[in-house]
Amino acid sequence: TLPAWASAGVYEREKIEQINMGAAAALDPDGLIEVQGSLHETYQPGASWLMHRTTYSKALQLKGADQYHFGPVLLKDGQAQTTMLGKAVRFMADMPTVAANALAVAYGDWRMGYTIYDRVGVIVLRDPYSAHGFITYYTTKRTGGDVTSYDAFKIGKVAA
Repeated sequence: TLPAWASAGVYEREKIEQINMGAAAALDPDGLIEVQGSLHETYQPGASWLMHRTTYSKALQLKGADQYHFGPVLLKDGQAQTTMLGKAVRFMADMPTVAANALAVAYGDWRMGYTIYDRVGVIVLRDPYSAHGFITYYTTKRTGGDVTSYDAFKIGKVAA
């Protein structure tokens, strides 16, 4: 929901850079490489992709002269890991799928760019009145989060 930078490559606080990914209403391998390459070197070691699972399947179908651009799975420590361009892919059901002007791909170091605030302690409310003969307990915990480094990730925007 944050707005885009006004000029490509020019940092603006409380805005996130959106990288245009080339092909109209479709993924483009050069566009995905552009998104990955636009992230600063500081954030590259911990970076990963976020996208909807159908967007990832579209990326896997991209191919050049008789060969696919991206391999679906690598083995790491005996475990299968979904990767693209050498970085882990995490599926997000809330991300839009590939369509014109969709913000369908995100890439960055989420640990460096986003902070989860977790208040210490749990609030317990004892309610002896609502259900006669029974005591009901309600527990709440305050948790929130916000972007703390606006240049730690980039959003890939599908062209119109």
